[in-house]
Order: sequence, then structure tokens, then C-alpha cells
Amino acid sequence: MPIRIYRDDQANVVVFTPSGVGPLPVDSLLALLGGANVIDVWHIYDPTKRELAGIPYTDILDEAGNPAGGNAAAVVVYLNGQFRHGPTSGFQSAAVLSLVVNNTLLPPTEVLGDRYLLSDTGGVPNPAWGGAVAGDLVEFNGTIWVSTHPEPGAVVLTTDTGYAHVLDAANQWVSFGQALPEIGDLSTLHTTDRSSLVAALNEVADTTSKDWQDSVLSLVVNNTLAPPTEVLGDRYLLSDTGGVPNPAWDGALAGDIVEFNGTIWVSTHPTTSMAVVADDTGYPYVYNAAGHWVDFGGTVLHNTLGGLDGGTPGVPGKFIHLTQAEYNKLTGIRDGATSAALHWGNGSVAATATTRFLSPGWEGGLAPSSVVQWAVPFAGTLKNLRLVHNGPAGNGNLIVYTVRVNGAPSALTVSLASTGATAADTTHTVVVAAGDLLDIQVTKALATGATPADVMASVELSA
Repeated sequence: MPIRIYRDDQANVVVFTPSGVGPLPVDSLLALLGGANVIDVWHIYDPTKRELAGIPYTDILDEAGNPAGGNAAAVVVYLNGQFRHGPTSGFQSAAVLSLVVNNTLLPPTEVLGDRYLLSDTGGVPNPAWGGAVAGDLVEFNGTIWVSTHPEPGAVVLTTDTGYAHVLDAANQWVSFGQALPEIGDLSTLHTTDRSSLVAALNEVADTTSKDWQDSVLSLVVNNTLAPPTEVLGDRYLLSDTGGVPNPAWDGALAGDIVEFNGTIWVSTHPTTSMAVVADDTGYPYVYNAAGHWVDFGGTVLHNTLGGLDGGTPGVPGKFIHLTQAEYNKLTGIRDGATSAALHWGNGSVAATATTRFLSPGWEGGLAPSSVVQWAVPFAGTLKNLRLVHNGPAGNGNLIVYTVRVNGAPSALTVSLASTGATAADTTHTVVVAAGDLLDIQVTKALATGATPADVMASVELSA
């Protein structure tokens, strides 16, 4: 436990040792410790809190032997880098504002008394956190961020979410994904109350050392009712608070796991740390030392995720994968369908009113004045004709682009000014057969004066 120095004004300093013996001349203490540079952390008195460094204000005296709790200039100094705000295991004496997920970022605006929890998986903390390490609790003392690393079993609340975070034996913070109910100022709880609460939280948070059983169909809330239809292999969990089980459960007790063997219900009475999942809700239940089943009300089992298929444990090659419908959504191809994007383009469509035809794919020169056709690979529907002038130019007269099928104009057509950049026909569709011949005709009622450059067209063909 660190030596504490209490200072009530600029002139007088009183020192208290860990045993509470004092006062001790400050010069003698500093000489003993090696000089004034051992004083490295100052914790300023805050009238909104009930204690300084875990010591009630009423227990801190000034040099005259009077309580120092009312003195707004009071300061506590920690030596040798030690800092503790209240106990380091069990509930911490003050909640933190939030869990810092990315420790590498700069701290938020520094406000006296603000506290944060640095994630144990959030990376090496930014140096601006004052030398804290991942997993530390940090508090701003008005000058620097002061850190402490609690002992396993510590519990801290985050005020932004209301979540509880428990430090396990592996020095990892385990978070509860559901806000705890309001229980007031935790620092007012008796030690035994805090210990009981921490024990209960640890019992629920630790899932790795549980004795997992085969799942049950559901939790039986009212044990006094007759069992459901008896089916070989069916399993149920009888609530430990659901009353004395109906005799038809064949002698089972409240809290038992029961399974029908084809003739009778065979019961297993749980032991501490036994765990089981209810299939109907997906909730896991853990049997604690107090003889109660405790459920996790928000857990979702991965095998219930929608859009996944297959997967057989222990069988090579039987992997969980996307269903065909989800795969089709991801790739943009409908179930059992085929689609393709068809492209035409030329470097120029000329400025004159001469009719021209875009080249299939891309041709860097002038669009030819003779038709260039493209054979449809499969029967389907043409839709979504889109045009781009990569280099708009000219006087703005309209240029008309029309998809033709076997030499006949179709409903898919776009009019775009020579000075326009893009246009599209997303309304009309055209049914085509495999082998039909396609082309895109370019017409102008009047010359444009200058030609748009690098004209591109695309059409979607879907079966």
C-alpha cells in the first residue's frame, strides 16, 4: 500500500504511513526516499466523491488533528508510481464512462475525475494515456492519466451502456452484453454484499469450465403439469423454481434434466457448473453453487444464422456454406438464371448527320457507317440501355442511340445531347432469342458541330 501525503495548503504538509502513524516531517521522508522526484502523482480533492484513494474524507486529518474533508485544497500524493482508487478486486469504487475499444487512439477531452477502461484486446495504449497498459483502469487527476491494473475478480460498470465488465483469472475483461439494473452507488454496499454479487457474476461469466450437457427441447416453467407427449430421446429442463414435479415425470426433482427412454422419464440432478442449452430459445443455462439455473437471455447460436446451409461436425468436406439463394444475391445472379452485360463503343460518332453504328466491345476510331451486328448467345431479355459521352462536345443537338434486333429498331433507345455526359433507358425491355443479331444505331436529325469522344453503351441480357 503506498505512503500517502496529505497537504491542506501551500505551507503545511502532513504525511501518513501505511499504518496510519503520523505526522512525519516531510523533509525527513523525502530524504529517506531519495528526493522530491519520488512524488509523481497528485490526486486533487473532489467534494463530489466520498473518499480519496480509498480513504474516507473523515479519516484524513489536518496538522491540527481536525477532519480535512471540507478543505477544497486538499491533495493526496502517491509515491513510487502506485495508484489505487478504492479496492482493486470486487466492485470498483467508481464506474467508468466507457470501454475504450481502440487503445491506440488519443484519449478524449481530459476532464478531472473522468475514468475509462482500456480494452485488454485494444492494442498498446497511446502514450497520451500516461503509460497505461491494455486492461488498465485510468483516471484523469487534473494533470495526467493515472492508471491501475485491478486483480482478477474486479468488476467495473460502464455508464454509457450500463454493462458490467469482470476481470477473469486470465486477466481478460469479460463483458455482459446486457445492462444491469440500477442498484445505486456500489460503494455503499457492504463487503459481503459486493463479494456475493461478484461471485454470482463470475459464475455466469465463466463459460469455459462448464460441464456442458446435451441440449434440451425447452425449460419447463411449471413442473406440476403433466409432461408433453412422450417421444423417445426427448429432453427437458425442469425449473428449479417451478414447484414439485408432477408424478408423471417419474420421480424427477425440481431442477433436474429429464430424458424419455421409451418407457419412463430418466432424470439427472445437476451439479455446480453444469450447463445446458434450450433448443426453443437458444438460451444456455448454467447451474450455480446456490442451486439455481441461471440463463443467458441474449445468446444466439451460430447454427441458427439465416442463409447458411450444410455442415456436419467431424465429416471432412461438410462445411457450413451459403444457401443457393444467398449465393445468388451475393453474385447478382438469380436462382437458376444467367445474365451478361453487353458493351459497344467507339472513339467518335462524327459531327455530321450521317447514320452510324457502334462497334461491339470497343473500337478507338470513328463509328462505321455500315451495320456491325452481334449474335445473342442465349434467349433472354434485354434491358437497361446506358450511354456515356466521356468527352461531351458540339452544339448540344440530340444524338439518338437505338438497340436494333435483326435490323429492326426496338423499344430500347436513348436520346442524349452531344454536350451531355450520361443517359439511360431503364424502363423498356426487349425479348430476344438465341442467335438474334443485335446492333446499336446512331442517328442525328442535325449535325452537332463537334463530336463527343469515347462513346460507350451497355445493355443487360438476362435469361
